[in-house]
Amino acid sequence: MNNLAEWGLKIGGSLDREVVLNHLLEAVEKIHGKTARMVIVPGGGGFADHVRARCGVRNVPGHVSHVQAALGMAQYGIEIAAKLECGALVHDEKETREVWRAGGIPVFIPYPFILTCAGIPKSWSATSDTVAVEICRALSISRLVLLKSVDGIMKTDGAAAAEVSAGSPPDTDVVDPLFMKHLTGGMEAYIINGRKPERLAAFFARGELEGTRIAVDKTAAPS
Repeated sequence: MNNLAEWGLKIGGSLDREVVLNHLLEAVEKIHGKTARMVIVPGGGGFADHVRARCGVRNVPGHVSHVQAALGMAQYGIEIAAKLECGALVHDEKETREVWRAGGIPVFIPYPFILTCAGIPKSWSATSDTVAVEICRALSISRLVLLKSVDGIMKTDGAAAAEVSAGSPPDTDVVDPLFMKHLTGGMEAYIINGRKPERLAAFFARGELEGTRIAVDKTAAPS
């Protein structure tokens, strides 16, 4: 596996319906170790939604809810790892590479990473999308796929845009407000509909993208 390209794979919380998630993870297992090696970053999903709703009616400081939401991502990640035949929970680059060497699929738990990562603002504007970028940066991974419940970033005609620029991002809620700013010149990002795992398979097998590529200015520096 040493010569395989390394990818971050963020699995959105909106994909947590059991049948959807099971089919998606089957596709991931068929790809991993063959055309790429991956580290999975979990979204927050219903766990983070619970934190958000609870904080909305209680006087919870932002830095506290920020950590609580990361622990929500951890809950989803634990579930994902348990569903994978060779899934393993990891917290840093050393553990990630150890799992890769053993032939497994690492699932990155963002706690306590989020406590010490200065690049992640303690704000609801930085959701698991931005967290995934910073995890990839920490792991020296330059390629990231965001698996969502949509076909990509939509154009005004309702079709998914094949490419958008991180330097002049469209008005969209498909990614969090800070995601584009956190992409740097050395990174690649793609949005693919995780409810259609055959698209993920085609992307890694033949380079066919049915989704949105986010083009990054190669001179861009981290925000």
